[in-house]
Parts: sequence; structure tokens; C-alpha cells
Amino acid sequence: MTCGCCMEACPQFNHRSDFIGPAPIGQARLFNAHPTGRMIAGERIRALMAAGGITECGNAQNCVAVCPKNVPLTDAIAEVGRQATLQMLKDLFG
Repeated sequence: MTCGCCMEACPQFNHRSDFIGPAPIGQARLFNAHPTGRMIAGERIRALMAAGGITECGNAQNCVAVCPKNVPLTDAIAEVGRQATLQMLKDLFG
């Protein structure tokens, strides 16, 4: 998906943080959008809701600024954030 530049540019992704980085979040969005990947989308989103996941993103948007492939990572992060909110509500209310 990405070349790794976004990981290097992200101020939240470092040796002192558990944040997995923007590229894996973007990849999770792609997996969740595919019919086969949708089967375990809930598990994937729950994993991203855990420590080091989506809530660790500081929204610096450096990942988009340095991406040579113009991958819309902030769009992916926002979409996964919405999916996480919906998953939390599903888990809470059944």
C-alpha cells in the first residue's frame, strides 16, 4: 500500500509509542471494504480500537504530505474512526 514514508513522517509512530502507524490503518480500511475481508471486519476494527490503534493518531497529517503515491491516509483514518464508533455501539447495544 505505502512505501513507509508515512511511517517515518508520523510524529506518533516512534519507539516510545504503541501506535501502529497510518499505513496499517489504511490497509485495514481496504480489507474491510473487500467482500471477503468484510467477514472479519469487526475483529479488525476491535483490534484497532485497542491500545496503539486508531485513538493514538494525533492527526498531524504528515503521512499524506509525504506520501509519493498520494494515498489518502487521513481519509482512511477518518473512515476507520467511524467504523470504530459504529463497532463500539454494536458491541454496547448488541
